[in-house]
Amino acid sequence: MYYHQSDDFFKEEVRCNWTIDTKLKKVWAVQLDLVKYFLNICDENNLKCFAIFGTLLGVVRHEGYIPWDDDIDFGMPRKDYDKFISICKKGLREPYFLQTTVSDIDSYEIHSSLRNSNTTGNCDFNMYKRCNNGIAIDIVPLDGVDSDFNKYKAFRRKIKFWSTLCNTYVNDVNKTKRAAVLRFILRHLPWDFPYKKYFLRNEAILRSRDYDASEKVSTVLIADNTAEELFWDRKDFDEIVYKKFETIELPIPAGYDNNLKTIYGNYMEFPPLEKRGNKHNIEYEPDIPYKEYCRQHYGVNYDDMKG
Repeated sequence: MYYHQSDDFFKEEVRCNWTIDTKLKKVWAVQLDLVKYFLNICDENNLKCFAIFGTLLGVVRHEGYIPWDDDIDFGMPRKDYDKFISICKKGLREPYFLQTTVSDIDSYEIHSSLRNSNTTGNCDFNMYKRCNNGIAIDIVPLDGVDSDFNKYKAFRRKIKFWSTLCNTYVNDVNKTKRAAVLRFILRHLPWDFPYKKYFLRNEAILRSRDYDASEKVSTVLIADNTAEELFWDRKDFDEIVYKKFETIELPIPAGYDNNLKTIYGNYMEFPPLEKRGNKHNIEYEPDIPYKEYCRQHYGVNYDDMKG
């Protein structure tokens, strides 16, 4: 048994005209194990969580992964998210590690990632860094926002300015000439750019509006979606239902239909074949610990690093 999955789970198959090979199935198995560990923590501590983005779409449209997808996203109301972070600070069982901007050296993300340190799987621009590069699931906080769309949009633009500076300084994901110039300036200041300080300030600002008292909520700083796509009705998340996802069941918001339409429009329609595929540029080696893989392929020294 590999991460509690039967041998049949790992057989290559074709779903929706897309071939899923054994290696991707192994990645899925690692992630499903991470999901079980995450959900156990939430259940034991009465924390609210639910599948969002492509994971939610996978539950509803495929009863599992979108066949050409390779990640899992959960959302949590900010107060539950903060409690989850606090619980994880007390320590997780190996090989699990919660990666945040604060907990991990050389890392900047606006969300947290629960990782398996006995595996390798992260974006290509992170592989040379001294951070945890194990296979992960992402956990994203949902914050209350103003119900006036223009005020919300202005707020998002302002707070994203600082987040973009931090992301550009730490990560090499944006390859545009403009980003390269900004990155060069930030990295050649006479002092270290205090990105963790700005991250904590952004977190404090996001907490300033009460989730439960808000009609609208958002994953404010997610960069891959427009402001319109992330302007969500809080009531859609008030109730949770459970639906099949591969070999387990996931909690999803009862108002999933409205939420998915906001993000994807006609979400039951498949994209054309040429637009399917791995958009995350992630290197995967599910059977190799990331420290071993990154030391061998990128020369990274992890000797004094935890996780």
